Amino acid sequence: MDELMMAAAFCVKSIDRRDEHEWRLLLVADTEQSTESRIVKFEREAIARVILGPRISDANERAIRDAAAGHSPEVPVLKRRIHPELAYEDLVGFEQIHDFEQFRYWFDRLSAARPTGRDA
Repeated sequence: MDELMMAAAFCVKSIDRRDEHEWRLLLVADTEQSTESRIVKFEREAIARVILGPRISDANERAIRDAAAGHSPEVPVLKRRIHPELAYEDLVGFEQIHDFEQFRYWFDRLSAARPTGRDA
C-alpha cells in the first residue's frame, strides 16, 4: 500500500463514532523519526477528552493516562470496551460535567438505544 492510500485510510471514521467529533493528527515523513520529534504539544483547552480503543496496549494506556492526569484540569480518559456477549462497543470511564456542551454530548450519546440481551 502506498503512503497516500495509507494516510487516507487513517482519515476514514466508522459511522458508529461520528459523534466523537475527533481530530486526527497524521505526521507523514519519508524517513524514520525519533519518538521525541513526533511529540506534538497542545494547549489543555484544545482537548475535551481522550477515548482509548479497546485493544490499546497496557503500556500505551498507562502512558496516556499518566499524561492526562498531569494537566489541570485533568483530561478525562475513557476506554472503549467490547461487550463480550452482545458485540457492541461501550465506553468505560468518568468525565465530570462542567458545562452545557459536555452535558449535551453525553446526553445525546447515552440516549441512543443500546442493544440488550432481550433484543438479541
